[in-house]
Amino acid sequence: MIRVTRVVSAVAAGRILNTKTASSQILGGVVRGIGRALHEETLIDHELGRLMNAMMDRRCSMS
Repeated sequence: MIRVTRVVSAVAAGRILNTKTASSQILGGVVRGIGRALHEETLIDHELGRLMNAMMDRRCSMS
C-alpha cells in the first residue's frame, strides 16, 4: 500500500469569487493528479533497457 503523507500544490486561479468552490476544485485536481500518478504503468524493453510507454513519445509545445 502507498500512503501519500504530504502534498504541495501551486495554483494560479485569478480572482476567486467563491472560496469554497475554488477550494474544492483545487482539492479535486490534486486528488486526480495523485490518482493518475499512482496508476501509471512503466513498460521497459529488457533487451534495449529503454522505456517503451507511448506517453514518452509525446512532445509539449514550449512556445
